Amino acid sequence: MSWELLGELAELKRIVAAQRDEIARLKGLKGRPSIKPSGMENATEAEPGGKGAKNGRVPRQGKTTGCA
Repeated sequence: MSWELLGELAELKRIVAAQRDEIARLKGLKGRPSIKPSGMENATEAEPGGKGAKNGRVPRQGKTTGCA
């Protein structure tokens, strides 16, 4: 029952958004901008087989080590 309501709610929200776009078009206003996907969704996943984050940084030495 609740899945049916969620599906109906999503459909109604889609219809309302389409009607708002049409009203804006008829009034001569600018519609929603067409934003293309950035492609960052694929880059956010971790690479398989990695041993943690390697960022090329050298570990910092303490102030007292390395003094003669």
